Amino acid sequence: MHKKLLKSLFLFLLLVTATSCDNSMNNSIAARNNFNNKIAKNMLESARHIGRLAELPSSNTDFKIATEGSVFTRSFYIAFNAPLEDIEKLILNSPGLKDIEPKIYSKEYMFIEYKSYEEEIDYNHDFFLRREGVPEWYTPEMKIKGRKYNIPYKKDHGIGGYFIVNDEEKTVYIYVSWS
Repeated sequence: MHKKLLKSLFLFLLLVTATSCDNSMNNSIAARNNFNNKIAKNMLESARHIGRLAELPSSNTDFKIATEGSVFTRSFYIAFNAPLEDIEKLILNSPGLKDIEPKIYSKEYMFIEYKSYEEEIDYNHDFFLRREGVPEWYTPEMKIKGRKYNIPYKKDHGIGGYFIVNDEEKTVYIYVSWS
């Protein structure tokens, strides 16, 4: 019990640190490969804890992370590129993705981005609705080859999220949320 309380307090402090550095709703930080930025490190550790994700591959490039929310609720958006072999290792070593069967996307069944419900949605495909607060660089659309893992809720780990792999572009998109 004491260990869980300390872990929750640690997560809370990480979230407050990420929140307090910028008063805007969308605190976006791009930190290429080196994670020298303390806030980006805290954000990444918080997101990994919520999603129960393994360390990101050291081979990752074009790393981006953003957060939105408050002390009571927080969402994290992550994107990076890496070789497919390294992405597979990340998936295999992540407890939050264990035994999760991904949804597979192809030219026949795509993951399409829509800007609003006012657009005509093709329900023959899966879709991502862009809402206010989602960073512009977070574009998990897949029209050729990719997969999406739903990260389930787990007590003391937030409300879950998505781990999306665009196999064609070798890009990973992660969304996790805590409330």
